Formats: sequence, structure tokens, C-alpha cells
Amino acid sequence: MNGTEQKTSQTPYSAWLQTEILHTLQQTVSDHPGEYTFLINAQVQELYWALIVREMQAAQASLRQDNLAEAHEALLRVVDHHEPLNATWRSLSWITPSDLMPILTAVGATHGRDTALHGWTYRHMVYLFGIKQEQHLEHFELQPHRFEQLQQALHEPSLYDDVLAFLSRRGFKIPAGVIRRDPSKT
Repeated sequence: MNGTEQKTSQTPYSAWLQTEILHTLQQTVSDHPGEYTFLINAQVQELYWALIVREMQAAQASLRQDNLAEAHEALLRVVDHHEPLNATWRSLSWITPSDLMPILTAVGATHGRDTALHGWTYRHMVYLFGIKQEQHLEHFELQPHRFEQLQQALHEPSLYDDVLAFLSRRGFKIPAGVIRRDPSKT
């Protein structure tokens, strides 16, 4: 189906949000009724982490341009995005550890063992917050473009570093060693 056919066979809403594709992304690997819930929530979390990464990068860019007002607005959005992100856990509250184990066993048998801590969007967000843990990079060698992206985020200043640099430029006494430190270290 080409782009023109796709546009005419969907409502504008469906075309814009790619709902036909979106609703094919949930591929369960077990018969457990909680897997679909877990899968949907994990996908929503991934999207929120990506949104938070984007907002944090906007805040960093604003701080680097000495635009505190825009940085502040972006950071307020980060806080707002955490509210629905945190709410995703509530819809999983009915799944017990004994429910989750067969799901994770089936996932492991199909795709290999993994955790959300190994998700590249989560790791990127954590690096931007300033929690730099290089040992997690090796997990992404299977995804060279993500490995490169995360390696760059590891070695670039975090949002915390940008706040300190902004404060230093505004006359606050930030020790020079803190400003010039290796940004790949927590």
C-alpha cells in the first residue's frame, strides 16, 4: 500500500497517529492474561521516556543559550510527563510476581533475557539526569546506532552539568573542578 492509498483508507486521526501500525505492535509470547497489560504498559513507558529525553534535551539547549525561562518550561513538562508515567504502574498492580514469572520466562525463551534497565530510552534518560554508568553500554552493542547514541550521551554533559555551568556563568561560585570534570562520571 503506498502513502496515497494509506491516507484514503484511514481517517485523518488514524493516519496521523499510525493506529493501524500501533495496534500490531503487541506481540505476546505467553497465554498469561497479564502479558498484554504488561506489554502495553512497557510500550507506554518507553514512549514517555523518549518524551522526557526530548524535553531534557530542550532544557539543556535552553540552558546553554542562557534562556532560563525556556529551560524552566521544559523541566516543568518533564515533571508533568512523570505523572502519567508513574500511573502506568498502577494498572500493573494486579500482576503478582507469580504472574510475572511465566511471562518473563516465555519472553526469555523467545527473545532472550532482558530488563527495562536495558532499554535504550531508559538508559538515555538516566544519562541525561547525570547517572552515568558506563558498564550498561555493553548491552547495546547489538544495536550499533543506539550504542553510539548512548556513548555520546555518556560523554556529554548531563542536565545537571548544564545547570551548574549556567549557574557559574551567572556568577555563582561553582568550583572549577566541578565544571571541568569528566562528564562521563556520575
